[in-house]
Amino acid sequence: MQGTGNREQGTGNRLQVTGYREQGTGYREQGTGYRLQVTGYRLQVTGDREQGTGNREQGTGNREQGTGNREQGTGYREQVTGYR
Repeated sequence: MQGTGNREQGTGNRLQVTGYREQGTGYREQGTGYRLQVTGYRLQVTGDREQGTGNREQGTGNREQGTGNREQGTGYREQVTGYR
């Protein structure tokens, strides 16, 4: 049940990401860092099998946010060229 609640927060973060276009590019580095933390969680997940399944769903949600940032990056390139 907590997993589903986190999903809603994920969508909320997307809106904030749009506001932080400049920081969005910086977030790419943080995104890769999160992957390392996720792998660390797997070890703890093995102990809590029930919680493990919930975490898996969150993992897929994070992947979608990553792809979303890529699209914003391409959009910024167009604006940069216009500014020149």
